[in-house]
Amino acid sequence: MESAALGLLVLGVLLAEPVSRSLARAQWPARDPVGALLAWQAVGLAGGLALLGAGVVYGLAPLGPGLPEAARNAADTLAAGEIPRLGLTHVLALIAAFVLALRLVGVLLAVTVRTVAARRRHRDLLDLLATPWPDAPHAQVLDHPVPVAYCLPGLRKRLVVSAGVLDALDPPAVKAVLAHEQAHLRERHDLVVLPFVAWGPPRRSCGGWCARRWRWPRSWRCAPTTSRRRPSRPSS
Repeated sequence: MESAALGLLVLGVLLAEPVSRSLARAQWPARDPVGALLAWQAVGLAGGLALLGAGVVYGLAPLGPGLPEAARNAADTLAAGEIPRLGLTHVLALIAAFVLALRLVGVLLAVTVRTVAARRRHRDLLDLLATPWPDAPHAQVLDHPVPVAYCLPGLRKRLVVSAGVLDALDPPAVKAVLAHEQAHLRERHDLVVLPFVAWGPPRRSCGGWCARRWRWPRSWRCAPTTSRRRPSRPSS
């Protein structure tokens, strides 16, 4: 099992560094944005599971020739009120895997809670400062001259455009912009982004890769919704 653990460790490191780096520089995702999103998610999930699995497999290696048998032996030993006999390095590997899993889940939960709270405050401010736009459901207009449009996901979702957008575009073009933002809400891109936001900041370089790797695929994914109706759109 030690060789399997080493293989998982090497796989996790490769997915975290050179594979992610090369995928961030690739040109093909512009031709297949859906495939790009799936590839990013697969790389992230496989890399995380490989690193966690390396610690678990190596940690349980003395208890059996394979992971299922080793896990059963560990469970039977613990059920009998005894502690499995493991070497120091195996114990450290299990502790490292547990700490990594706890950190990943904890950071994701913390970022999720903060994100939900920030969106709630943002929504409350919009209800105070913005004006409903009757031509589109859930749409609100901010009295600001800079052209900007964005969406606010959640149970009480919002589509927001500024007065600058209404001044710069005719009504069909504004509806096209809102259709683009509705596509973000419909495809739940906020859920795609959340793990990258949660797990990217611990490393500055990783955070930059994460930001680049989801920003353009999600925009391209929504572009067909509105590209035939308008030449361009304000920032979102």
